[in-house]
Amino acid sequence: MPDLLVEIGTEEIPDWMIEPALADWKTKFEATFGAFGGSAIDLDATPRRLVLFVRDLAAQAPDTENVVLGPYLSAGTKAAEGFARKWNTPLEQLQKTEDAKGERYVFHQLTEGQSVRAALEGKLAGVIASIQFPKTMSWPGSAGVRFIRPIRWIVSLLDDEVLDFEVAGVKAGNTTRGHRVLGAREPVRVTISTYASVLE
Repeated sequence: MPDLLVEIGTEEIPDWMIEPALADWKTKFEATFGAFGGSAIDLDATPRRLVLFVRDLAAQAPDTENVVLGPYLSAGTKAAEGFARKWNTPLEQLQKTEDAKGERYVFHQLTEGQSVRAALEGKLAGVIASIQFPKTMSWPGSAGVRFIRPIRWIVSLLDDEVLDFEVAGVKAGNTTRGHRVLGAREPVRVTISTYASVLE
């Protein structure tokens, strides 16, 4: 069960905006990736970073089954055969159900659960870009991503493997930055296990 670390590095965020932004990020993360569970979500921040850490995500979402209603038996064989062709299944594999209008064919469509990596790479950028702030700015230009401050770096690690996505032209990676004055001048590489100690 993989762990996830995401750090959004920005220009300085006003202190009073940080806690509401973290709460909004958590809510949106849970709504988007709730199918993958997670035993705990921890949040942290400094004026230049917002951090989300999730333990024990499921590697894959559960499979889902969708019941597709087909034609009534009274519609005839050709309608049933057309329905079966549409779902690429033999006519004899279709099941039947009954309602007030009579008996009809149904198809049980099984959809395999998405991997957590694919889900994160497909949707995490949108979740980050949607974090709410009382005021935002956009870059580059008015058509760009709106955020409280320009994003300068993103750490995004799923069990220490970098997730492939970008926000506002900034690609996710495995390097962070320290204190603007007291920290290292160059970006420093982190893993989930070394993240806290490297920042300290």
